[in-house]
Amino acid sequence: MEGLTEMERRQIKIATRELLDEFPSLQEASKLCRMGATRLSQYQFFDAPAFIPMDVVFVLERACGKPIVTSQIAKMHAALWPEPEGDAVSEAMDLSPAVGELIGFIKQATHKTSPGGTRFTEQEKRRYQEIRAKMEKELREVDMAVEQNQVLPHHPH
Repeated sequence: MEGLTEMERRQIKIATRELLDEFPSLQEASKLCRMGATRLSQYQFFDAPAFIPMDVVFVLERACGKPIVTSQIAKMHAALWPEPEGDAVSEAMDLSPAVGELIGFIKQATHKTSPGGTRFTEQEKRRYQEIRAKMEKELREVDMAVEQNQVLPHHPH
């Protein structure tokens, strides 16, 4: 799938409009971020090709205390992610090997006999990011199982 669907574009634009509506005016919102009122206004229109930048979303959401755009994007992503394979307990059990792999890697990479000695090489930093991404995937699966209350009856509570 390339790019956003028309529905996804509209959902983000609507969320942007809802975020901007949290402020008394576009001028007030613009005082809190790096965008002028005119530019902010353009981000909420369906026919405008550009989307509001993430750093501006972050600042404005923090200012109004509501994760309007980011929660909409998270919902859109959640619809695309696969269902967790197991219940919350079994998904949580998958974390142990991932954590073990990370710990083992860090111990090995920071050992005085490693290629970078006690400092990480660029290759080791890349490998760390790969392992971390796997851990994040496992954690997301736990999150989804918990969110969906997937608990098998045979697990003690």
